[in-house]
Amino acid sequence: MTKFYSDNGVHKISFSFSLVTKNKVLKYQNKLSSDKATGLDCILARFGVDSASLVAYPLTYVINLSLIQGTVSSDLKYARVVPIYKKGDKTDVDNYRPVSILSVISKLLKELSMIKLILT
Repeated sequence: MTKFYSDNGVHKISFSFSLVTKNKVLKYQNKLSSDKATGLDCILARFGVDSASLVAYPLTYVINLSLIQGTVSSDLKYARVVPIYKKGDKTDVDNYRPVSILSVISKLLKELSMIKLILT
């Protein structure tokens, strides 16, 4: 397998994680759409936007801790899955597609966890 990568110009692979700042968390919280559906945590997206300045520091800590430890809380790994109608006969299950609805914190973690693949 090493030969495959070296033959294609890849010699060393390393990952680097950038910790997030409170300002970055605030920026992304304010970008959240307040009319998004509620995830399994039952926290309304509207609350995530309205409470941004109050919860930005604790969220920054939790997100950075997750990045440093390389783990994600099991509560953030689950989503509420709902069927969304596509077209055709509404009684045919093949005419629906599943949509995963994440918690507000999961959405923020996903947006803020900047993983950079550095090839040198």
